[in-house]
Amino acid sequence: TLKLKHEDAEKNLESLAELVGNLKAALESEKSNTQNLLQQLKRSEKDRKSHLEQKGELEAELASRLESEAAMTQRIRNLEGVEKELASRMNSENVMTEKLRGLEGVEEELASRMKSENIMMERIRNLETELQELRPVTQAKED
Repeated sequence: TLKLKHEDAEKNLESLAELVGNLKAALESEKSNTQNLLQQLKRSEKDRKSHLEQKGELEAELASRLESEAAMTQRIRNLEGVEKELASRMNSENVMTEKLRGLEGVEEELASRMKSENIMMERIRNLETELQELRPVTQAKED
């Protein structure tokens, strides 16, 4: 019986050694898996930080573009105001040009009338001169 117990103890010891060996292998496997997971976690954390940096850069660029867009929108509004002002001035200039053209016609008419008036004044002076020349002759006939 002692021999049987001893054989049982050896079997149990072998079995225990095999179990310890299996546990060691499992532990090594778990260690390896844990190392892999740790590396993946580190990579993941690094990627997350990189994404956060990219997000920050993109947000900054977006803010800059929005600011630029707002500035451009204000410039466009200003240019539209200038364009309206210019159109108004051009319209006024066109009206003034038309008035000047109308005045040119009036000027020509006035020049023509002045010429006619000068001719008439010349005739009147001639007639007055003739009349003065005729007065002494008519007064002499009356005496």
